[in-house]
Amino acid sequence: MRRALYLISGIAGALAAQEPAAARSPNSLPLELRRYIVELNNSCKEAGGAPGKSSNLVKFVDLTGDAVIDYVVDVSAYECGGAASALSAGQSGSAAAVFVGGPNNTAVKVYDNTVYGVNVDESGPKPRLYVDVAALDCGQKNAAKLPFSSWKFCSRPLDWNAAKNTFVFAPLAEARPVR
Repeated sequence: MRRALYLISGIAGALAAQEPAAARSPNSLPLELRRYIVELNNSCKEAGGAPGKSSNLVKFVDLTGDAVIDYVVDVSAYECGGAASALSAGQSGSAAAVFVGGPNNTAVKVYDNTVYGVNVDESGPKPRLYVDVAALDCGQKNAAKLPFSSWKFCSRPLDWNAAKNTFVFAPLAEARPVR
C-alpha cells in the first residue's frame, strides 16, 4: 500500500504542475483511476519488481470538450524497478488507457489498447490524443505476411464518439509520421 501511495504521489505531483490553481492530492484522483494504478503496482510486484514514482504515467487533459479533466494512462511510462519489462507487450508496445472524467470526481475507462506511444497534441483549438500504432492500423493490409522490421508505423489521432462513449481512430488520412 505504501508503494501505491508513493506512485500516486508522483502522479499527483505531475498533476499539480499542470493545474497550479487546483492542485490535487493523490487521494483526490478518481477511484477508478486509483484502482487501475493499484493493478499496475500489483502486476509489477508479482513480477518481482518495485513500483516507482512514474510521474509521467498519467496525462491530465480535457479530450471530450466538456471542460472536465480526462486521464490518459501511458503504461510505457510506468516505473517498475527490477522488472522493467513486466508491463510491456514486447514488440507489440504497451498498454494505453483513457479514463473520461465525470461528475463528483468519477472517471470511466473508455479506451484500452496496446500501442507504441501516446501523445497529446495541444497545438490546435482543442487537445487531441494520438497513439502510435503499426501495420493494419496504418493501412498496411499485407502486414501479417511481413516481418516486424517491414511494418509501417504511424501516429493516429483518436476522436471522441459520444454516442458510443469511446475513442475511435480518426480517418487514416489524418495519421502522421511517428514523432
